[in-house]
This record gives sequence, C-alpha cells and structure tokens, in this order.
Amino acid sequence: MRLPRLSKRLECVARLAGTGEVIADIGCDHGLMPIKLVGEGRFRKAILSDIREGPLKRASANIRLYSAGLKTVTAAGTAGAADPAGTDALFDLRLGGGLETLEPGEADVVTVSGLSGLTVAEIIGGSPEVAGSVSRFVLQPNTLHRELRVFLWENGFEIVSEVLVEEHGKFYPVMECRPDVSVKNRSRADSIFAISTRGTSGESACEASAARAGEISAIRAEFGDFIPVQFSEINKRYLTARLNEALSVKKAIESGAEAASCGDRLKYLEEITDGIGKILAFYNESEGNSHDSQ
Repeated sequence: MRLPRLSKRLECVARLAGTGEVIADIGCDHGLMPIKLVGEGRFRKAILSDIREGPLKRASANIRLYSAGLKTVTAAGTAGAADPAGTDALFDLRLGGGLETLEPGEADVVTVSGLSGLTVAEIIGGSPEVAGSVSRFVLQPNTLHRELRVFLWENGFEIVSEVLVEEHGKFYPVMECRPDVSVKNRSRADSIFAISTRGTSGESACEASAARAGEISAIRAEFGDFIPVQFSEINKRYLTARLNEALSVKKAIESGAEAASCGDRLKYLEEITDGIGKILAFYNESEGNSHDSQ
C-alpha cells in the first residue's frame, strides 16, 4: 500500500494520534492523514467525516488511489450507520456535522484539524456524550487557540501535550487532550512564573475568558502549559514574534487618541508582554545551562 505524504501540521497530528483501534477524523477534507494511519497499521479502522460532500468525494478518490483493492464503506448522511461490509472495512465515509456522525464509544481517538478554536470547541461541546466516550482528542486549531484551551479546561478536559508546528511562516499549536479529569486548571507554567490574573470589566470576550475568576492566567490561556516550560528554537521564535506583536499593538494604543478608554486592553497587553519576557528569560537560562553541560 503506497502511503500519502502529509504536511508538517498533519504529520504532527498523526504523530500525536499514536495508535488505537478506530480513529475518527472530523472535517477530513482530503482524508490523507487517516489513510496513512490505517496504512501504517496504527489503527484498525478510520471514520472520515465532513459536513460537505466535496471533501468526502476527494477522500474517497484518495482511498482508491492509495489503497487499491481495499473495500470502502460509505454511510453518507447517516449518523453512526451500520457497517454493511462488516468490521473488516478499513474506511468509513460519513456526511454530517461535528461528532454527530459518531455513536458513543465508536472511536477511541478523534482528530480535528484546520478549524478555528471556537469551532473546535463547538464540535466537542455539541456532542457531550460522544466526546466523553473518546479516549483522546488531537486538535489543531488554526486560530483562537486560547479560547479552545479555556473551553477544554473549564469542561473537564486535560491537555496532556502540546507542540508548535511552523509551516509557511505561520505557527500552529497541536494539542492532545482527554476528557474527565479529576483535577482542573492545575498548571506548572502558572506556578513557575507566578503570573497574576486580573479580571476587569470592559475586556473583550476572549480576554475575559482567558482570565476567568482568577483561575486561568492570561499567559496560560495564550500559550498553554507546555510552551512556557519547554525550550525549543521554534517556541522561542514564536514567543519572540508574539512579544513584538503585543508591543506594537500596545504602542499604537498608547499613542492613539482613545488610549484613556483602553485601560483594560493595555493592562492585558502588559500582562502578556511581562509574561513572555519571563518565559524568554527562562529559555535563555535553560539554553545557557545546556551549553555549560556540554
């Protein structure tokens, strides 16, 4: 079986997906990642789901291309449809939105890639019974990362790992998480940097969610539990870019005519820039210690 090549982002998602019995790729697009995972023997079966027919047609064509002679199953428009080809079918294509195409317990690993963080949160939150039955999620939001992190923490999910991928000059977080954890909002990053949280009226909705009731610091919501404490060159480049961006926005607000009415926004930016500065100082110390030990 000839296997497809994946982009850096999808290769990272595939790596964090690991192994299991059944993987469900929600918003499957071309379907290359689940095709590769099944082809490598890392999963017995893949469910490829999308809200549009076009992606499912592309995925079906790719299945034929990369797995000639293997039987495929289509259950378009039917949530959790019975598999007429038996349990040996490797690929099951389903038309529908979010997790609605799955039955509880049907997939042990679910991947969602290339959507906004809020859309990913809506997908998980819209089908709580299915979401609660999944062993692991691997999520790759393109935007609104902090909103997704806050949603996961506030709804009993543990983010067990998170890595950054740099592709075409942009940075993308990939998160591995699991439901039903007993301890929520415990963060090594918060304890290391001791960054205070200020909830103020007039914050934007995302900033308010990032600092809800003092439980989740703004810096933790922005960067998670792993990027702040794991030095790498890509993390350093990402944080440096975010620092420059925040400083530029802060300077523009301070020099504008409406600076007096943007006090809450400026406080938030101050917290972010201060937090990134502490993380980069920690990185520099870690890098120096690494060089000294060589």
